[in-house]
Amino acid sequence: MKKFIFNTTLFFVLLSAAIIVAGCKKTERHLPVQTSDVTHSGCKNSEQRTGEVLLPSSKTSGSTEITYDEAITETLHLKAIGRDMLQVVHSNVILNCCPGTLSADCHVEGQTIFVTEQESEKGCKCLCPYDLSYAISPLQAIEYTLQIKGYHPVSFRFSSDMDITFVLEKIET
Repeated sequence: MKKFIFNTTLFFVLLSAAIIVAGCKKTERHLPVQTSDVTHSGCKNSEQRTGEVLLPSSKTSGSTEITYDEAITETLHLKAIGRDMLQVVHSNVILNCCPGTLSADCHVEGQTIFVTEQESEKGCKCLCPYDLSYAISPLQAIEYTLQIKGYHPVSFRFSSDMDITFVLEKIET
């Protein structure tokens, strides 16, 4: 009987200790990664861009003919702001001339950040280059792939001193 009581007491003491230890484990809680501080330039038309003119193109978007100079280089400047924020500047992104609101939304799967940059309206039958800026946070000091919809992905290691520029290439459709 004493052995039974001893074994039962020992079982409950070990069970209690296991519950306490399991409950005290520090779990890392990561906030969802999101975009913020979205800003943009106005349409960078031919008066604002020296020596470049918007040229007719045979590309179409649905039933709407669009025009733009395909020689415009789109760049992506990534700069760390503090320990966990990434400032993104997408220069010369081609969007509608009458865009309504420009936005950038993101979600993360594993170590890939998926970004959708878009206009709320397609009010005109033309396209313009814009500079679109936004912040993505919180990020960790790890290797990421940034996949902007419609472009080839770029990879980078996030760190608090990161400051890098990529030339973006559109995915051919």
